[in-house]
Amino acid sequence: MLMYNEQAFSATLGIPMNPCTKTSAPMSTPPACLAHPLLDRAMAGVMKGAQDGDLPLWAWTLGLPQAELVLLVQSWFPELGVLERMPEVQYAALQRSVPEDFHPLASLLAAASSGIAPERHTRGLAHAVAAACFGERHLWQDLDLADRESLSGLMHTYFGALASRNTRRLRWKWFLFGELDTRLGRSPTVPAGCRKCEEFERCSDGAVHEPGCSRNPCEVVMVRPGYLKGPDHH
Repeated sequence: MLMYNEQAFSATLGIPMNPCTKTSAPMSTPPACLAHPLLDRAMAGVMKGAQDGDLPLWAWTLGLPQAELVLLVQSWFPELGVLERMPEVQYAALQRSVPEDFHPLASLLAAASSGIAPERHTRGLAHAVAAACFGERHLWQDLDLADRESLSGLMHTYFGALASRNTRRLRWKWFLFGELDTRLGRSPTVPAGCRKCEEFERCSDGAVHEPGCSRNPCEVVMVRPGYLKGPDHH
């Protein structure tokens, strides 16, 4: 496994790096000195979710080659010092479990980068969001964000060109898979893991809150995901 200073990493993120180490401790608030707290929290949240069993174990790798993951973590959290790599055979075993749709989804996100964070970090965030899309909870939960509004803020901040296309305010996981379906030229699919969610029926109808609507902000607007294949979507 990647070797690290567990005390330093825990103080920074509230999680250890080893995906086989379980911890029930809540993730700490990112240090104020970090310039991109939502980005930092999302990456750490996905890695924590993988090691806690809330996400598939492969998500701990963020779907990245090990060399890139090590450089990403070291540049994101330099206080961790030098990290020793996991044996390649073990890392390769994790990566063999990466779903077929993961890399196209990560590429879709990365291509829409707003360019406000270093490219390496934005690519890492794209991979973290894509990995979280394969969880069985709401996307904001699997990114360990506070709520849907935080997820919307993250999407519009770091992937603005893509987020701006969600004009009907679909739930983000459904929107992202709809965009992927359109890019791949296939019929609308159900996001991975969503059928196991207790709110599946509501989400599958595209139930979303319209906080910017002039009507009751708690009113629910129903939109069928199939619109993503329609002529009015671009």
